Amino acid sequence: MGAPFIIVLANIISIAIISSSQRNESIYQLQILGFSFTDLLSEKCLEALLYAGVIFFVGIVNNTFLFEAILRAAQNTGVTVKDNWFSIIYWPGVISIIAFLFIVIIDIAHIYRISTRNEVPEVIE
Repeated sequence: MGAPFIIVLANIISIAIISSSQRNESIYQLQILGFSFTDLLSEKCLEALLYAGVIFFVGIVNNTFLFEAILRAAQNTGVTVKDNWFSIIYWPGVISIIAFLFIVIIDIAHIYRISTRNEVPEVIE
């Protein structure tokens, strides 16, 4: 899949797992705005879906350029490539599903831990 794809994947996962104080503050703000536990889960699932979509898109673009280069090199050297275009979609799809599940599981656990404390701060006027 290539080094650029791995760098993008690592950056997205590190962004998704930002410092605990920032995540707590974000969840508290959403709770103050009236988000229920289900609303918070929905928001985090959509956020994870966005990250997974970016990973999938970047993976496909990267693999397309790589596969084209391999096909041209194979054509110039007379080698037969026994792979198909489906391979450029398969691995980014698998990685994006894994990233989605990873982010969702971490966010659900964090939201559950925060929500069970019932530490919603008071609104300062």
